[in-house]
Amino acid sequence: MALEELAKTHAPAALETLATVMKDTVAPPAARVAAATAMLDRGYGKPRQGIDMAGELSIKNRPEEELNARLAQLLGKA
Repeated sequence: MALEELAKTHAPAALETLATVMKDTVAPPAARVAAATAMLDRGYGKPRQGIDMAGELSIKNRPEEELNARLAQLLGKA
């Protein structure tokens, strides 16, 4: 049996353990949050993270002189 298949046989017990920790009001809050996050990640997938592409990398609508100056600065020629 492959490792992945073997691990999957323990999935129900692992999820039950996560649920038990998540619901345990005596458990440390960090443990409860970690267990809840793990449950949500497995049920719905991890949240997507956006990437801001409009920052320093944006060259749209920038004057050529500004782009040349920035390039020179990045190359250590300014």
